[in-house]
Amino acid sequence: MEVKVWSYLKEYETNKEEIIKAITDVLESGVLILGEKGRELERQYSKYIGTKYAVGCDNGTNAIVLALRALGKETKLSPFQILQFQLYLQL
Repeated sequence: MEVKVWSYLKEYETNKEEIIKAITDVLESGVLILGEKGRELERQYSKYIGTKYAVGCDNGTNAIVLALRALGKETKLSPFQILQFQLYLQL
């Protein structure tokens, strides 16, 4: 069974120069997280979706944790998450 995923190649070919420039700008800035480019992405995205704020996260788990904390819910690591982290450290 074939699972279809988003095919980015056509979009990439259309916007290749802009994409490569954006990536190069970030890498050459030496600031990969919490930098101006990230803040600008959050500002543009919040405008696009019509909200006052947007927050970029490094992965889906942290996005869920952040959303739960915003709702006032306490979050704890599950044993599965701890195992994942331990396995990652062993690599």
